[in-house]
Amino acid sequence: MSTIALASGRFTTVMETFIAHDDAELLFEIEVEGKSLGGSQQRREARGLSEAYKLALRDWTAPVDSFCEHLLRDIQLLKSTMAINDRRSTAGRHILAQGLANMGYDVKMRTAIARGNPVQMFSELAHKFITVKPAKGMQEVIVEFDFKAEFMILEPTMRYQSLLEDLPSEFVGTRERLTELVQFLCREMGTAFLETGRTVPPWRRHNSVVSKWRPRVFEDHAVIPTARAA
Repeated sequence: MSTIALASGRFTTVMETFIAHDDAELLFEIEVEGKSLGGSQQRREARGLSEAYKLALRDWTAPVDSFCEHLLRDIQLLKSTMAINDRRSTAGRHILAQGLANMGYDVKMRTAIARGNPVQMFSELAHKFITVKPAKGMQEVIVEFDFKAEFMILEPTMRYQSLLEDLPSEFVGTRERLTELVQFLCREMGTAFLETGRTVPPWRRHNSVVSKWRPRVFEDHAVIPTARAA
């Protein structure tokens, strides 16, 4: 087991395969057992993601425990069986939240409230997402039912497009895991903008994007299970 030190915390995973391939670099500096890893920007620009890099990304986005694994399976089941035509719509989120509540989960719909003044216009974005409370004493779980769509951009680089293709549609996990993942994805997205000669829009920067799921001001609405026929 090797430990990767990220800017917002430490994430431990199986990384031997990743380390063995010198063509699998992160866009920001990481440390593996005290050694700094990095690579040529020219090599990164010229290709997509290596298989070792994709393996590491899959491990990073995987459910962190059995509760999240079970929840993810139920979300995928609901999405495949319920009428969620526009999965990014508010209606689609509510349909999914209601379905989870009916299955016995403790569900809330959280609304991140954007600040009105111009200074904070892009630093605190409005958003709606689902939270699920596991057993007492366990961390709240964040559910983003179309996570990949939040990071799609026009004219992506080959590398960024490859990353998106490997990114799961749903995110199910803790706030800490989400924060680290969003930081990584925003760095990759920012590099994709710059490599194609564009400025990174303010709402696409890390502090803005992560505010969707880590709002300063928010409202929670409990989702009550609908009555079942006797």
